[in-house]
Amino acid sequence: MSEVSIEREMETDAGWTFSCRGTLRDGSKRTIELGLSWADYDHWAPDGTVAPQHVAAAVVALLLEQDDPPARDRLDAALLRRLVPGSDSIIQNRVRRSIPPSGEYHG
Repeated sequence: MSEVSIEREMETDAGWTFSCRGTLRDGSKRTIELGLSWADYDHWAPDGTVAPQHVAAAVVALLLEQDDPPARDRLDAALLRRLVPGSDSIIQNRVRRSIPPSGEYHG
């Protein structure tokens, strides 16, 4: 499972942008700028009790766990749906888990 930390969060008119640092399957580190729209956040965390940064970390972790993660440094969270079948339920299950207060996500 990938470990992801959020280094920066910025609110935008359409949601948030996060600077995420994660570990790939081979152990190397990678930084990804992730856009998370209000709509995607509401879909993955419909009750609003999960911090947006935890949803972003879960998305990045799942992307980095793939055999061939996207090579781009800037991604939109919605890309996950096209790349990983069943990703909606995976993310919903992951964000329901207890996440440590450090902000670090262990997917």
